Amino acid sequence: MEYGPTDEVLRAPKTSYTQELIEAAPVADPAVQAEKRKARLRRRKAAAASVDPVEQVPVS
Repeated sequence: MEYGPTDEVLRAPKTSYTQELIEAAPVADPAVQAEKRKARLRRRKAAAASVDPVEQVPVS
């Protein structure tokens, strides 16, 4: 949870959780909503790519 002036938290969220919550809010303009969705998917894809894959160990 973030604390601070509402405008500041909405303009520059400090945690990824707050950022995801803000971006999940629907927007009336379909074009803006589509752009928000694309940006959210790009961030998730980038975050997933930065995680090291788990080493596979053969089972005997």
